[in-house]
Amino acid sequence: MKKSLISGIARLIFLLVMISGFTSVSGKGQDVVGTWDYFAPDAPYEYSKGKLIISRVEDELKGLVNIDGYEIELDSLKFEDNILSFTLFVEGDFVAVKLTIQDDSFEGKASTSEGLLDVTGVRIR
Repeated sequence: MKKSLISGIARLIFLLVMISGFTSVSGKGQDVVGTWDYFAPDAPYEYSKGKLIISRVEDELKGLVNIDGYEIELDSLKFEDNILSFTLFVEGDFVAVKLTIQDDSFEGKASTSEGLLDVTGVRIR
């Protein structure tokens, strides 16, 4: 009886360790997955606001920017230490973005050929 109790506890501990390890691996980037409204007040008017949509596909982050129904795919998307970074091309212009995520909001910069732009945002789902 004592042996089976110890064996059962050992199995439970092993199972908990495996589950917690799996959760930490599969949970990478989960804090950033969702739909965000973004605001870049100094950008040209048509690009000054829109949606940033981040998803997870087969343990890889994918994303796009939606501006009035027009979608631009994000490249080099990374999320580490609460920093979301990505690049995209807007009308042939290379834009590098770096955002600091804090709870359900972010702030950061977009680097364009015209200079740096402030970018802020809030999670909407």
